[in-house]
Parts: sequence; C-alpha cells; structure tokens
Amino acid sequence: MSLSRHEFESLTERHQLALILECGVEVAERKDESFKFILYNVDGLYVEEIRTAGNDAWLDFCVIEDTDLLIPFTLNVEIPC
Repeated sequence: MSLSRHEFESLTERHQLALILECGVEVAERKDESFKFILYNVDGLYVEEIRTAGNDAWLDFCVIEDTDLLIPFTLNVEIPC
C-alpha cells in the first residue's frame, strides 16, 4: 500500500504520529542552529518531522514529494570506499 500526501495530511496530528510510530522508518536526521529535522519513510511517503533544537519540542510534520528537498539530509552521509 502506498500513502498519498493528501491521505497523510487529512489525518489528525495524533493519527499522523501514530502512523509514523507504527509504520515509519527513520531514514536520516539533520540539525541547524534552531531546528532538528527527522526524515521518515512512511509507507512510501517521505515525512519530515520538525522540532526545536533547544528543547526538542515538536513543531510540525511536512510531506516531501520533491526528492531534491532530500538533499540536505544526504550532505553529511559518509560512504566507505
């Protein structure tokens, strides 16, 4: 089964979180001075969780459909030779 952006966004935040906890696979994590971003694959859909960097408070979920927006998550990946 593949989840669409519309299907995910039509869920309540509570149901979105439950779906991420049940079916999500953490793919990557990145930080900047103000925010922490956690990337999940949820049934074929990339979902970014946004938290504050200081106290780790949850702010939002954001669906990523444009794979170019995944590039910031790959910048620090080291591939052994």
